[in-house]
Amino acid sequence: MSHGAQSHLLWREPIREVILIADDNHRDMNVVPDAICHRYNNDVFQRAIYSESNDEVANGKSQVPSETDSRNPDSLYARKRSMLAAAIVFTSPGIPMPFQGQEFLRDGWFEVTNPIDWDKAFDNDEVIQFYRDVTRLRLDKLGNASGLTGQHVDVRHVKNESKVIFLHRWNERGPGDDCIVLANFANREFETYEIGFPSSGS
Repeated sequence: MSHGAQSHLLWREPIREVILIADDNHRDMNVVPDAICHRYNNDVFQRAIYSESNDEVANGKSQVPSETDSRNPDSLYARKRSMLAAAIVFTSPGIPMPFQGQEFLRDGWFEVTNPIDWDKAFDNDEVIQFYRDVTRLRLDKLGNASGLTGQHVDVRHVKNESKVIFLHRWNERGPGDDCIVLANFANREFETYEIGFPSSGS
């Protein structure tokens, strides 16, 4: 168990970059494995990981929805990029640190004098449900994702051509312990995508 944690700059910059870049041709997935696998003192829980913070979204920078679609931060594209960022935060090793209002797509940039617009929560109930679901998954509340609570990660597949990454997470390596994370960072869908899992199972 960790006795302290610090924010992880080597996580923040590459992960935000691969989320925010609009053109897949400029999205470099090769920076992602190092960001995901890094740890302090051989303990993944000594680092806080996040896609937004008051340092990130102030001084001219905005929250992910505004950075991805400045004209319409409520667009489907902005929503999906923000949710992808959160999914990677909650499924990677480390202490997830969501930012205030991120769970209902707060946009713009952070100012202490600018209060959270709680009305946005009513407009984004499916995003709030996504945060509930990914939090339950991270905490293994349903008993099928204990791998997300552990120290271990193997980036088994990262393809710069397809912009797809595949993580294998585990805790103690017992029955039901393995957890697979498959994420598509590309601005396209795949009809089929073949990938080998580490073992058979649900």
